[in-house]
Amino acid sequence: MRAAACAVALAMLALAPSGVTAQQGGTSLAGALYQYLPGRAQAPALAGAKVYIARYPLAKQPQWLGPSVSDGLGRFTFSGILPAQY
Repeated sequence: MRAAACAVALAMLALAPSGVTAQQGGTSLAGALYQYLPGRAQAPALAGAKVYIARYPLAKQPQWLGPSVSDGLGRFTFSGILPAQY
């Protein structure tokens, strides 16, 4: 379930570029993970999940960056990465 939640969160993050900010020496990418539970009005945060990113489009052997571990509110951050599509 965690892997599926991470994949969905990263796909959604790619559609929402507001989580990417430029900083001196690189770029920052931030987001949050939530667990999908059918029938629940609000999705709980997914804490302690390991998040990995790779440049898009994926190479035959992608170089994965991470992990960044989500905090108690499901938030994660990658700092100092090269500007690109992830």
